[in-house]
Amino acid sequence: MRPSAALFHHVQRTGGALIAPRDVIAQIGPTEMLVSGRVTVSEPDVYFRSPGCPCCAIREDLIASVVRATRRSKPPEHLCVVVDPAADDLLTVISTLLSSFESSQRCSLDSVVLHLDAVELATRIATGGSVVSAELEPAVAIADLITIDRTSQVTNSALASMSTALRAQAAFARVVNGPSDSAGRLDAWHGTPAAIAVESDRNSTPSTVVLRLDDPLDPNAVEEWLDLLLAQHATRLYRMQGTLSIVGNDERTCYFGVRSFAASHSERDHVSRRSTDSVIALCGLGLNADELAASFESTVAS
Repeated sequence: MRPSAALFHHVQRTGGALIAPRDVIAQIGPTEMLVSGRVTVSEPDVYFRSPGCPCCAIREDLIASVVRATRRSKPPEHLCVVVDPAADDLLTVISTLLSSFESSQRCSLDSVVLHLDAVELATRIATGGSVVSAELEPAVAIADLITIDRTSQVTNSALASMSTALRAQAAFARVVNGPSDSAGRLDAWHGTPAAIAVESDRNSTPSTVVLRLDDPLDPNAVEEWLDLLLAQHATRLYRMQGTLSIVGNDERTCYFGVRSFAASHSERDHVSRRSTDSVIALCGLGLNADELAASFESTVAS
């Protein structure tokens, strides 16, 4: 849950900038990043456009921080936004980065990287707790890369248990044991998702449904299907990502979003992970795989 020193070194070495709360920055110390001004303080400040609605929540501090971090004569090559999933709402951070005009004009969401501490996870196992606590479930469910740090300080048995538990709930992520420089550019939120289905026997635990169709889809039917999907699952939709082959379009269309926010663009914008059929991954709470598959199949052009 706490970002490791390896992450800070990676951001510094690759010419990136860091956006983080003050307490995280205090842990870094007077590094070259602080001296060069490549660290921006961003204390969580959530504004609800409609009171109490999570879909309407936006991190105003984060928008301002992205603007400050990129408004330089030599903008950073990438930004690393630090989020503590135990204290802050990760989904609000993601929806802010995706939906804010100011943010989207300056950067795009590349990937969600989750750093976990092996000693903390091993302690949970030893005390009969769950490896993936309730506060971690959203992050594990939608992360693109999960790194487990301090693996040399736990037993092989504990490491195997935590890796197994994480892989059972991580639909999009690779799980890496030990320090990794894999937090480079992944472009994981665009194109065909590298996702697997994850089942859940409780509505309070996220599941992931992966839908595929070989035949081209009707544009009106797809639009209605997506509208209904957001209307029914908006507050419980953790991640949506797919590429759909639609009648009348030469290129497939990429869709991505979180909660009630959704956006699309042509697949030609991304050269990797192209699909030969229509694929869409849906992650959230209370998803019925059979109902979603049947309704999605109804969008095939006749």
